[in-house]
Amino acid sequence: MQRNIKRFKEASSEIEIGKISGAVGNFANTPAHLQDLICKELGISSTNISTQTLQRDRHANYMSVLAIIGSTLEKIAIEVRNSQRTEVREMMENFSSGQKGSSAMPHKRNPIASENITGIARVLRGYGKVIQNLVIDEKQMLANINLTQGVVFSQRVLTSLIEKGLSREEAYDIVQPLAIKS
Repeated sequence: MQRNIKRFKEASSEIEIGKISGAVGNFANTPAHLQDLICKELGISSTNISTQTLQRDRHANYMSVLAIIGSTLEKIAIEVRNSQRTEVREMMENFSSGQKGSSAMPHKRNPIASENITGIARVLRGYGKVIQNLVIDEKQMLANINLTQGVVFSQRVLTSLIEKGLSREEAYDIVQPLAIKS
């Protein structure tokens, strides 16, 4: 568990990161230094590159660490479940007054929390594999961006026109038809 705590702290610090670079990550409405300043004030790191979201590898690593922790907890929970069996009874989960046991065997105390931990560990491992095995086609991503004919920069053009003195409505009326044409 000490190794798991260390892993969790490292993975947590990777996702405790801020991004205020705008809807598509191009700093159209805020300068980059403002993101760094705000993140520092919040006590989190500032991302260098982003789009609409933060980089997925951060989340993949975090989920993998959660899956590893879940596996350790599952190992403990299985030991509790085995030790709680009627014929072993070396240790058992707390059983509060008035709590019911097995519906078919009144003498049996079901290790419900340990059973839940085991199930959750399996779910966590399932999520970790999805992201770890994700196939990324960077060439296709770039090709798709280029298909837009630069329309992804319409917000930046809109902001620049506003900064030059046009009202938001005037700037929007200029940019929208050109973006749609593009």
